[in-house]
Amino acid sequence: MVKFGKSFTENFKNHSDAALKSLFDNFIKPLKEGVPVRNLPGKYKPSWEVPDFGTTMQHAFRVVSEEKNLHHYHIGYRRYYRGKDPVYPGMESEGITHTMIIQESDKDVHVILRLDEKHPSPFTIPTNFQF
Repeated sequence: MVKFGKSFTENFKNHSDAALKSLFDNFIKPLKEGVPVRNLPGKYKPSWEVPDFGTTMQHAFRVVSEEKNLHHYHIGYRRYYRGKDPVYPGMESEGITHTMIIQESDKDVHVILRLDEKHPSPFTIPTNFQF
């Protein structure tokens, strides 16, 4: 199941049609059709699984990401290219969506919090968890 966070819906009109189409075709539609996460074309990764540089900010980033069960998924915006992550398979892309996975009736619900048409650098996480 997929739900939409308040921040995403408030900023919906700020995204290109192509990015929204990639999000729909490569994430929303397959999940609604019952495709398991492991079979999605893009890489879906926990946002706390990032290199630790030992900074206070990095530690806080990781703690919040894990507490809120934040993930990010490569939506294939512009194009998919071969992923390099040995732990999390799937294709990578410039465009990613940030999600929070929650449980409802023993099912994973993927709450779309933010859409980035360009991979954020430095990597950031959403801060508005309302839906």
